[in-house]
Amino acid sequence: MDIRMVKQEVVFDTVVTTFDMKFENRGFVDYMANIENLKIASFPLKARNLFDMFPFSITFNHELKVVSLGSALIQIIPKVVGQNLKTFFELVKPLVELKWEVLLSRINSTFELATLEEIDELGKTQGSTSYGGYSTEINILEDEDIDKTLHLKGTILHIAEWQMMVFLGCPIMNDLNNLLYTGLFVNDLSMHDMSREKMLSKTQEQIELKMALVNAEIKSYTMKLQQDKLADVMKKTQDIIDQMLPKQISNELAAGKTNMELCQTYNMVTMLFSDIVTFTNICSRLQPLQVVALLNNMYTLFDFLCDQNAVYKVETIGDAYLIVAGCPVKSSNHALKIADMAFDMMDGISMLKDPATGADIEMRIGCHSGPVIAGVVGMKMPRYCLFGQNVGLTEKFESNSKPMRIHISDTCQQLLGARYKVEERNDAGLKEKLGGHKSYFLNSKDGRQPLSEQIIRALLPSEDETAKIEKELKRLENAPKEEVSATEAAENGNDKENVNGIEETAKNITIVVEDTEEETKSIISKGSPRPVEKSPKSPRRVQFEDEVQQEEENKDAEVKSTDTTIIHGDKNSLENEGDTEEEMNGDQEIVDATPCFGSAVCNLL
Repeated sequence: MDIRMVKQEVVFDTVVTTFDMKFENRGFVDYMANIENLKIASFPLKARNLFDMFPFSITFNHELKVVSLGSALIQIIPKVVGQNLKTFFELVKPLVELKWEVLLSRINSTFELATLEEIDELGKTQGSTSYGGYSTEINILEDEDIDKTLHLKGTILHIAEWQMMVFLGCPIMNDLNNLLYTGLFVNDLSMHDMSREKMLSKTQEQIELKMALVNAEIKSYTMKLQQDKLADVMKKTQDIIDQMLPKQISNELAAGKTNMELCQTYNMVTMLFSDIVTFTNICSRLQPLQVVALLNNMYTLFDFLCDQNAVYKVETIGDAYLIVAGCPVKSSNHALKIADMAFDMMDGISMLKDPATGADIEMRIGCHSGPVIAGVVGMKMPRYCLFGQNVGLTEKFESNSKPMRIHISDTCQQLLGARYKVEERNDAGLKEKLGGHKSYFLNSKDGRQPLSEQIIRALLPSEDETAKIEKELKRLENAPKEEVSATEAAENGNDKENVNGIEETAKNITIVVEDTEEETKSIISKGSPRPVEKSPKSPRRVQFEDEVQQEEENKDAEVKSTDTTIIHGDKNSLENEGDTEEEMNGDQEIVDATPCFGSAVCNLL
């Protein structure tokens, strides 16, 4: 024992001395050793339990030979036991060499090991019989860049008693695919860290992103379809507008120009006006559907010819057809276009027949050249119209033409070339009708090929379409007859019912009249106006009286008092009323005390 005085001091009347004593307390040391030994003896821990607690542990010796694996790794790569650690794993973190001495010097670091091969291939090469292995059929996220190597992250413990090192780690699982190709389950992951939660949350996030991407693609595809449909509708609308208005005019309207801004003066254009000869008489012989079909066939042909000759159809009024060239697209050969259009129209109309008589349909054409004003009028249904005196003159040239002839003005003839052969008209009074203009018949054009008959027939309705129109006409013709027959049948049925009702009423009236006459004769023969005893009534009369009584009960009081007369009293009462006995005896309206059947009969009549 070693005793040494450290200090000594006086406090009031007391001396305080402090000593430092050094000695070996063997009893306390033995006591603590016994307690530790007792703990070790009481709670033994086997190596198997340790490997179950850490399913992803790797135990290796100083030669890096794998001695044992955790319960999870033994299912994935069982053949690693007894092999060198470098054969299957590489050290990812830290960036040092995988040696015993290096690991021992950095024992407090965090290590990350990764397999050299993909885990599914590693299991195959090692002949694993476990449920591990990746299946491409159950790839949830279908990612082409999946890292199939197994990464383990943890610490290394040096156990001196074993002269070994134990790597205590847990797998790095990015998503469920890592579990699928390793053959592990969520329960195989460690419960003492956040590896499960991280893996599931990341997988859920990726799936949500995938679903959001799919939904966005669906919406994009749906929007594309809607845009395509909208484009189709807009194209159809634009096509309809282009048929109603010239294309350049519709574009300028869409750009925001007003009707007044679009109004324009054209110094020289050529117009054509056509009309069917005796069209009113033709329509009088046809059904409405036939008239519509005839005009549709004619206008379809003329519309095609307008496109072929680069002229613009202004409008149609009944059988009248107005065409212009040089407007709205200005051109120097507008008269030539109208002349060629007139020849083509004559060729086309020659193929049309009167549906009623089968005769040829004839047409008059008038052409005139001059300045006009063109513009768009109307808002609800805008139309591109021509204005000016020359428009009316064109109609006059048409009306003063002859069937199947092309009547042109002198201004139009001057714009035609030598190839167009004309014939001057010198009819009396014709020049005054045409506003002082000379007029000509356009007869032919040198070198012109007539319009092909095949082209004309291709534009006309086929035999099937004609048969459908005829079938519809027959149906319309038979429909009024069927309706009349049904109406007559209904009226005949009503008449029969009325006749039967009248006959039944007449029988009832006859019965009542016969019974009333018998009673009246009986009363008159006795010569007394007083009520007499009622004679027995026939069953038919009783039934009729009941019906009449029921009818009069339903009437109001005023009607009852008017239609029913009941007389009571004797001679004295009659005298009080101012009537004499003789007058009563001569009166023909002798009424019984019962309700008056004569009044009821009158009501029925």
